[in-house]
Amino acid sequence: MWKSRRDFEAEIIAKAWEDKNFKARLLANPKAIVEEMSGESLPKEMQVSVFEESPKKVCVVLPKNPDEELSEDELEQVAGGVGYSPEDRAGYINSVFSRL
Repeated sequence: MWKSRRDFEAEIIAKAWEDKNFKARLLANPKAIVEEMSGESLPKEMQVSVFEESPKKVCVVLPKNPDEELSEDELEQVAGGVGYSPEDRAGYINSVFSRL
């Protein structure tokens, strides 16, 4: 199992670099790959995106500000037993990764 979201992402990246078929599937349907590798079903409304960098394209991830108030949906998820890890409260996806 993975210790963190970063470990999980590192495994996905390493596999994509090694296996062109996996990379193509990851780019075509990243949510399915995350579910497959984690063994977790993600909520239907959750989106998972993968962007490939190149010499002329750099990607920056802007996580959710942990100081912002939770939405009604997020409050409902927390009340239902799904919470944010203390290490990384950037959003619901982190709680999924923290259980891996």
